[in-house]
Amino acid sequence: EYYSNLKEQGADDPTGKTVDWLKIQPNVVDVEMGNNGYFINIKFDNGVTSTIVLQQLTADYSIPELNQRDLLLKKDDLSIYESKSVENKKALFILPFDDSGFDPSGENIKIKEYLEQIGFTIEFKRNIDVTPDSLKQITWSDYKVIYMLTHGAYVFGDVIICTREKLSEGMLANAIAAGTSKKINLFAVKDGPTYMAVSQEFFKDYTYNNALVFMNGCNTLQNNKLSDVFINNGAGVYLGWNNHVYPRIHTLVFRELIKENNIFINSY
Repeated sequence: EYYSNLKEQGADDPTGKTVDWLKIQPNVVDVEMGNNGYFINIKFDNGVTSTIVLQQLTADYSIPELNQRDLLLKKDDLSIYESKSVENKKALFILPFDDSGFDPSGENIKIKEYLEQIGFTIEFKRNIDVTPDSLKQITWSDYKVIYMLTHGAYVFGDVIICTREKLSEGMLANAIAAGTSKKINLFAVKDGPTYMAVSQEFFKDYTYNNALVFMNGCNTLQNNKLSDVFINNGAGVYLGWNNHVYPRIHTLVFRELIKENNIFINSY
């Protein structure tokens, strides 16, 4: 609300003024601006971190600096991705905002079709079914491709991934009482809801069976913390972004994979 009022008044540098105002609020221990003012990150004295998105991406949003080099690759062993030789051809698509226009150009369908052409079966987890608790129920090692299209953010050195679970009344109070508030990450959309998010710590308890993991969201490879968790726990490939991006991906990677005897490094 403070930021919105400044914007309506035509104030100079409303983001910077909002950061300064937040720094003097009770229970706030740190504030930082992220992605050139696209995010504001807040750390509270109870350990909770919150990201506030100050501008909502729309279909005509353009990012001049976006290019193929912003899509980053971290690899362990790429040789398994010969399109005709992967034995376990199961893919998991995690789409928390599939019903909210997050993929207007239909990229998810294209990726699904490309993978199906080389024999993959696709399983989906969508919309309100994507919560921290539901993610814990996944047997991650069952899948050779793990693809998630969602919001991401770089928050005080950590990469956080947004789920569809909204912050409910009493959730924070219960977490504080239980001593677990330091594990809570929040993702808030300006003038919109606040969602639960997870960081790299969440994914440490699972194994990934040489999977290709694509976390398709802002800042998902801003540093190596999240990618290292996947690679160190068995993933073969991790793909992510080092910037904030409009929700689209390079489907060319998947299109190239369907070619006879092609391998992932050539596709990338």
